[in-house]
Amino acid sequence: MPLPRLKRRRNNNPFCLLDQCNPKNKFSGFHRVNFVLPCFFYGVKGKIFLQDSEVKKMQREKDDILKLRLEQELPDALEVHFDIREGKVSLTGVVDSLEDKDQAGQMVSQIPGVVSVENHLTVAGDKRFTDSKLGELIQERLIESGDRDLTGLSFQVHHGVVVLQGEVSHLDARESAGTLVSQIPGVGEIQNQIRIRTEEDSASIMNDLSLSLSREGVNLSEVEIRSQGNQVILGGWAQTRQDAERIMKTVRHVNGIKNIKNQMMIREELH
Repeated sequence: MPLPRLKRRRNNNPFCLLDQCNPKNKFSGFHRVNFVLPCFFYGVKGKIFLQDSEVKKMQREKDDILKLRLEQELPDALEVHFDIREGKVSLTGVVDSLEDKDQAGQMVSQIPGVVSVENHLTVAGDKRFTDSKLGELIQERLIESGDRDLTGLSFQVHHGVVVLQGEVSHLDARESAGTLVSQIPGVGEIQNQIRIRTEEDSASIMNDLSLSLSREGVNLSEVEIRSQGNQVILGGWAQTRQDAERIMKTVRHVNGIKNIKNQMMIREELH
């Protein structure tokens, strides 16, 4: 017996395109099941497959453009290789110093389109310098800084790994010591164990901090400052990212602060 001819009928169900019977019973006949179901699933699967392939193609194109940007931004002197997947950048290669490694990671992280950075760069060991020679270079660099906090630091060197120890009065001195040592060729790793002296109480820290920010012209009605022991939490607003960095630099110079948590928002980035 031949199958009845199927006619199109108006129906609110977008998948019920071919049906002679009541829409509620459209799958009641074998011929309808055999015809409607394959069309339905094939259509949905085909559509999803097409969307996924297009998304992957667009992401590959974005990654290719991002790679070109990275190659243009980073100095030719740095032998850095990129692996980019969905905006996530992995850096590999060999650089001369820790400073070069850190700078490469920071430069890449600031390029639009970069989601995250995994810095796997290796610092080349300089065979000209033994641990003893590296110790002499580190001592010279700290003395040349002219900072009394830095000249009083102690350190150990073992196979290019430098351990910095001692006490300084503020965070900026601690970070400066690490930066100075990272610039020396042959230093492969720095373990910064420098402590911040805690002679200042919380009230004194807050007073010194408010005075320092006022001298820098910071609008204290815009910036919220809280203290938890020797930790300072910054909130509120900074007009630009440069203003936020200036505020952070000022805070790092205040004696007794061990840690800074920056929760400031940037006005210009909200527009």
